[in-house]
Amino acid sequence: MSVDLTTWNDALYIHYDNDKLYNLCDFQNPAVQTLDKDESFPGRSASQGLIYQIGGGGSASYALSLANTLASIPEEFVGILRKKMYEIAVLDNDTIEASASDKGAFAKTIDEIDRKMQAAANRVESRIFRGRGGWIGRIANGTDVSNAAVITLDDKADAFNFYKGQQICFGETDGTSGSLRDSGEALTVLSVQRTDGTVTVDGDLDDIAAIADTDYIFTEGDFGQCITGMFDWVSFDRTILGDSFYGVTRSDDPDRLGGLYYDGTGEPLWETLTQVCGLLGNAIGGGGHDLVAYMHTSVLTEMVLAAQGKMVLDPTTLGSSRMVDMGVKTFAVTVGAHRVTLMPTWACRTDRMMVTKKGIWKLKSNGSFPKFLNRTGVLHAMEGEDSYMAKVGGYGNLFCKAPGWACAVKLADVIDIA
Repeated sequence: MSVDLTTWNDALYIHYDNDKLYNLCDFQNPAVQTLDKDESFPGRSASQGLIYQIGGGGSASYALSLANTLASIPEEFVGILRKKMYEIAVLDNDTIEASASDKGAFAKTIDEIDRKMQAAANRVESRIFRGRGGWIGRIANGTDVSNAAVITLDDKADAFNFYKGQQICFGETDGTSGSLRDSGEALTVLSVQRTDGTVTVDGDLDDIAAIADTDYIFTEGDFGQCITGMFDWVSFDRTILGDSFYGVTRSDDPDRLGGLYYDGTGEPLWETLTQVCGLLGNAIGGGGHDLVAYMHTSVLTEMVLAAQGKMVLDPTTLGSSRMVDMGVKTFAVTVGAHRVTLMPTWACRTDRMMVTKKGIWKLKSNGSFPKFLNRTGVLHAMEGEDSYMAKVGGYGNLFCKAPGWACAVKLADVIDIA
């Protein structure tokens, strides 16, 4: 018998390089990093007030002005609750000790705590650009759901909200009304094909009673339980503005109470942004404002390519609202009289954009959001087993102080991010 790799298998060492262990889920979360924070949100709920009309009844006639006088109208979004969010790590003590040094392992078990914190920050970023109903994606129109285990998403960008082992449920609505299909019966994600924008699950889709293409998809436990997103405050669907939203009927003055909306379908991206800046200039009352345009990273790529030789894109850093200011590097451009920071994020869908005046959004929470939830320290010894638990999460919500100074933008089509 010759000496080869097979016969000498038990005598050969396995070597690992000492390079950095890369975390492919370590996303930059610009909204979480840069939005204003208020970490003192006690009590049962909070309200958000604004004045959307100042007086009225003025006239060249004193008598008529007196007779027709109208008071300024304040409005109050009431009963805004904190929403809960959790990421939990359970760490076997023997495994913690076995992986505590480079000699024992190339990855330390204890670092799972940091990864849970990153996962929680990713969840907040995703929720800011989704709805409070809790949906994370949607089955593409025309998808065959009979005897099929592959979900085709209507926007490939949503694939970043899915992961192997995730429990997912389905609903006809976005979670702000209705109920889940099949009493919330869940399927398990087996794999995620991000380039293709597909998700493979552990059973046929039609195992879920009444499932249909265009259904919304939810992480188990999230239906109707998530923080209010930007596109809840400034809605694409203008038909719902007559419904109560935190006690406010926004159809009384939809542009100021429900924000602006612009349909850029069929327009070049730069033309759309220019039109939106004009709308916001009128709404805010003049030019010279600092605006931020949140968009998917692929949308920014398209805009940079379209700007070659036509516009000057200035590199800029949008400062962080955290105590340690790391900031977010991006581009800024002058559009008309406004200075617009182009803010890409993986969490925004490719078929939309939010253009907003700086400073009108605030993440309000009880303490940091996210944070460590164990009161006795980062790790909590579990009863009855030789393991430790690290609880990460928080209690908070997203507030908008001036919806009328933001614009939800419908872009031409879903962009292929392959």
